[in-house]
Amino acid sequence: MDLWERRARPVLEIQVAHPNEYSSWTRWARRFDPSLRLYDSDLMLASLYCWQRGVFPLARVAAEADADGRALALECRDTEWALDYELPPLEILHIRFGGHRRVDPTHGAPLGGGAALEVEVDGRAFELDESGEPAAVAFGRLLARHDPI
Repeated sequence: MDLWERRARPVLEIQVAHPNEYSSWTRWARRFDPSLRLYDSDLMLASLYCWQRGVFPLARVAAEADADGRALALECRDTEWALDYELPPLEILHIRFGGHRRVDPTHGAPLGGGAALEVEVDGRAFELDESGEPAAVAFGRLLARHDPI
């Protein structure tokens, strides 16, 4: 039903097998017939996914997944209109070059020597340097350990 014209309107629903192909099919349809009125074609994929499944960012959901971790079913256990809700268990992470207060952004190198990466997570400090494993690997493990999911 077209709300503005107050009459029934024939529509065609198009679904794609892979959501990342959605925008290319939208462009094709516009080139095919510029007079077509496309609905939901300008939504970002993440928003469209949430809207189609009745969920929203940071919603509490019950999920069913297969052995490979693919979502089979989602059930929203929240309302997006709630004003009093429980905050997720988030932590604050600070990161900087060890012993440095300034970095020259034009060169990307720290000013003043030192190669350690200092990471602080809710008051706990970690120094990641190249003496053991690469700092990037240690940082990845640290992120995985403190990931709230």
